[in-house]
Order: sequence, then C-alpha cells, then structure tokens
Amino acid sequence: MGDSIFDRCPPDVKKHVLYRQYQPGDILLLQGQQEDCAYFLLRGAVRVFKLLDDGSCVQIGFFKSGSFIGNIELFAHTDLMNMVEAAEPCTVACIPLDAFYHWLDSDTVLCRQLLEDMAVQIVAFNRQIMLGKSLTRQEHFYLLLLRADSAGQPLTKQLLQDQLSASLRTVNRLLQKASREGLVRVENGQILLLDREKLIALHNRCDTGQ
Repeated sequence: MGDSIFDRCPPDVKKHVLYRQYQPGDILLLQGQQEDCAYFLLRGAVRVFKLLDDGSCVQIGFFKSGSFIGNIELFAHTDLMNMVEAAEPCTVACIPLDAFYHWLDSDTVLCRQLLEDMAVQIVAFNRQIMLGKSLTRQEHFYLLLLRADSAGQPLTKQLLQDQLSASLRTVNRLLQKASREGLVRVENGQILLLDREKLIALHNRCDTGQ
C-alpha cells in the first residue's frame, strides 16, 4: 500500500492524526494490548514478532513504509496478536478509531485495499509461523532487553527466566556475556541497559544471519 493511500486521507480526518517517531529497537505495538488508533507507517520499516505459548519468539513479518500495521486486530476488536518493533527510524501516523472509521465510510478504495492487504498478511503470517525458525535464546534475550527498555519497564532475572523458559544458570550466563560486552549491568536486582545502540546492532546482526 503506497503513501498515496495516506495522501487520500480527508482533511477532517487528518486534523486528528498524531505523528510519532521511533528509533530502531523501539516497540511500536505490544502483543496482548488493545489499541484505540489505526497506525500507518509513513517512513521506515518494522519487524513483526509472535510470542508463542512456550516462551519462544518467531519473526513473522517485515513491513516497509506505506503499510497499515495492527489493522487486522482493529476490525476483529481483539487484543494485538503480535509485537511490532522498529527496524529503522520510523514515522507513524496514529489515527483515532472514530476518525479512521469515518474515513473508511467515505473511501471505497481504502476499504478494498485494506481487505486485500489483510488477506495477504494473514496468509504470510501463518506460513511464516509454520516454516520460519524460532529465535535463538540469545536473539530472544536481546529482544527482551530492547522491549523492556522501550517500555520503560524494569527487567529482572526472574522475568528473564519466565520469558525465556530458561534456568537461572542460563540467564546468568547470558547476563555475564552481555556484561562483558558492555551491554548491561545488574544493580539492586534490576538489569540496566548500558549501550542501546550496540545492542540494536547485535540484534540486527542476528536478524540478518551475519
């Protein structure tokens, strides 16, 4: 879906739009949350992850500018089924639902394009879950560090054990390695991120298989 779709946004809708900036590694949408806006990616690219019941994490999509994200859940009136992370610097247009539905009522081209895009996304997501590899524990660890930092939430060893389905020994080993690399410090039971840019670079290197 090209940028021209957003250019079609009526002035009485566009005046309600909020614009947000995200840096690589920032979390745009969290799995399990409910949103009250439609999100259109004006600039940049995002990764889409599925957090599975066994604690593993699978990347199931990658979208560039000109895409709506989280639109399937909007129409299903359900919690977000996936997590969306910025892969590049991003600009996102956040359209309040009332204004978005008003736009839909007046634009059949938008409706048809959304239906086509959602059908493609559902097929692609399902195929990727079945065929795509799960993140390694190291990759999942990096992702959890970035997610906690973006959300401003404290991260502890116990939370890492739960999220990674790992033993304390494994978590300690991951933290020791990250500490040697100058990425984190454990202080008063909380894990503090020291070098976000370096962590993002390592995370991206894992993602591209380098």
